[in-house]
Amino acid sequence: MHFTERHHAFITAKYYEMLRDGGFADARAVFRRATQRYAEQRGARMAQRALRDGRTLDFAAYRDYCEWEPTEQALSASGAPVETWDENSDSYLRIPHCEWSEQYLAMGLADGAEDYCAVLDASIVRGFNPELRYDVLHVMHKNRDHCLHCRRGGAGMAPAEKPQNCLRPFVYHCAHAFYAYAEVFTAVYGSRGALLAAHVLEAFAMEYGYEMADALVRYRDVNFNVID
Repeated sequence: MHFTERHHAFITAKYYEMLRDGGFADARAVFRRATQRYAEQRGARMAQRALRDGRTLDFAAYRDYCEWEPTEQALSASGAPVETWDENSDSYLRIPHCEWSEQYLAMGLADGAEDYCAVLDASIVRGFNPELRYDVLHVMHKNRDHCLHCRRGGAGMAPAEKPQNCLRPFVYHCAHAFYAYAEVFTAVYGSRGALLAAHVLEAFAMEYGYEMADALVRYRDVNFNVID
């Protein structure tokens, strides 16, 4: 089994699609809230590892303790690399390719891509350290060919110092997304939210096979709020 960015994107996109088409009240607002919840948990884990290693929770540590690296599939599809530059005290990132955007757009969900990417990265940073400011200036899905992000006060970072044991496989991240969204939707919508999660798991199995869906189920008892 080889999980990638596209599997991760499929899960959140399918949640969005089923919320949109299922007559759920305030579907887009609740989807954004679930995305924020998922992202804040991820940022909190990054912070826990950084603190365990005696690091200051600045943007350099945020970059170094990222829990994943691009897969070979994503790297081969990306073409131009991410461009970074400093301007005054801020650090900018120009992102010309995104596997999440590609998956959402392939499923006809441009609005879902907008909602997901508008809050994801800022929420990861908030979970990592709420005193840091991360702005998503624009996203690529509709009218632009790139995303533009800004780490406020993040200029002048030293070269990356990737610590050991901070990366997690994409199956972990896929399972985290599935269960974090399920938790929020069940809290908001009750049994309808729980059934929605079951339908998303079914759709994942239909798209990628029961073996890969079973891999997600094996993470059902993991506490994604804390590091191992």
